[in-house]
Amino acid sequence: MFIMKTGRVVAILLAAQIAAAIGAIPTPASAQTSDRIASFAERLVTQVIHAKRGDVVEINASTQNLELAEDIWANLHQVGAWGIIWMHTPRMDQLWSHLTTKYDSDEAMSAFDVAHFTTADIQLDWEEDPAISVPLVSRFPAWAKGMQPVVDYQAAHAVDYVDVGNSLNPSRYVAPQFGISLARMSELFWSGLNVDPATIDREASGLRSDLHPGALVHVTAPNGTDFTYKATGPDMLSDGMPSAANHYSVSLPAGDDIIRAIPGTANGIIVSSVQYYLTTKVTGLTMHLSGGKLISWSAATGSAEVAKFYATAGAGRDAFTYADIGLNPAIHFVDGSSMTTTMLGGMVTLNVGRDNCCGGTNFSASSLDAIVPHATVTIDGTAVINSGDLAP
Repeated sequence: MFIMKTGRVVAILLAAQIAAAIGAIPTPASAQTSDRIASFAERLVTQVIHAKRGDVVEINASTQNLELAEDIWANLHQVGAWGIIWMHTPRMDQLWSHLTTKYDSDEAMSAFDVAHFTTADIQLDWEEDPAISVPLVSRFPAWAKGMQPVVDYQAAHAVDYVDVGNSLNPSRYVAPQFGISLARMSELFWSGLNVDPATIDREASGLRSDLHPGALVHVTAPNGTDFTYKATGPDMLSDGMPSAANHYSVSLPAGDDIIRAIPGTANGIIVSSVQYYLTTKVTGLTMHLSGGKLISWSAATGSAEVAKFYATAGAGRDAFTYADIGLNPAIHFVDGSSMTTTMLGGMVTLNVGRDNCCGGTNFSASSLDAIVPHATVTIDGTAVINSGDLAP
């Protein structure tokens, strides 16, 4: 069964009706692509969410990844579970920019109702032109606020949330921003996607052995970053397996390891690599922090776009909240690129603002992320990353 949703209006359509409405769906370019899609769909159902008879699984998809959605649905059926596919199209985003803002937070009411009868929520990222979202920036805070009860409910009731893409979903829009080819992006995505949880756990073991409440985390990098904070203690690892430890929320490819900060302990300078805010290239983003707070920031280019996001973030937007250490050994930084992929092995992402997505209590509508490649990270003086390489 396929369900197409806009706001709180829900229409239930048979597969044939959708095919007639959207026309022919492009098929993968090769049998190899189809084979790996089928293999991943089976693993996702049987080894990640461990679906069983009677489960109801929500699948958020688009016309671009319909084959994967179909394979997930078929594998769910094989174990006696029911898959509900929410179908998204780029045109829906275009239409949204012309719709009233009156009900922006109401969509979450439907999502909250759905969360009460689903056992898992799978988000399949799709290739989307970021220019479509530019007119919608001012509407993000209301949507994010409305969705928070859904996130809280899923974590409290062990409803698995799995994001497939994790900002590395092959995209003809993002690949040029990264400065790599689409083929290279696809290669990195599939390589990272196939890393098993045990490998990620092994990569995290050395880092975890040095962590304790109050441990001093020190991040330096050739770009001028020199920053310290004290860790709250245990990390939150997205190893590809939803569990109570990661609030039943994982992103694939896996490998993000969150080390949260004790409030008020962050001090120093953070300098970000090149990144994009939708279609705007931001260079030289530099943040000065003292006593755990962002006291000033600047950017060489793109500052107006950063200011737009920051202005809508609300309370908590100036608090340093966590570092994200990338632990996926199959994904490597491409020299000369502008990759902002957080889970790649040895990448460091420093976050100011929102952290409720990873077990924190900062509910600002957005955050300022600094991407710091080639960083060196020590915990109480012991190196866990050396110049962008995971310590042995």
